Amino acid sequence: MSAAPQVQIRAPAPSDEPALLRWRTDAETQRLLMGHGTSRTIEDVREWVARRASDPHGECCVIAVGEVAMPVGFVQLTRIDRT
Repeated sequence: MSAAPQVQIRAPAPSDEPALLRWRTDAETQRLLMGHGTSRTIEDVREWVARRASDPHGECCVIAVGEVAMPVGFVQLTRIDRT
């Protein structure tokens, strides 16, 4: 029986940008997230990560697995007030 892969939940790193760009431009992923997929370039992703990092009411983390911590997803938590 092999050991389960190591899972990390961490802040996005510059090396995650290509994966984040793929997810941010994938129509099906955006549909599931009820988003619009506005990121089209690496610079767009950098700006998105910077906005998420500066949000005092939110969090954005990358989920990575294995010894090389390959990104497999991300979690974005945002406080939404509908008042």
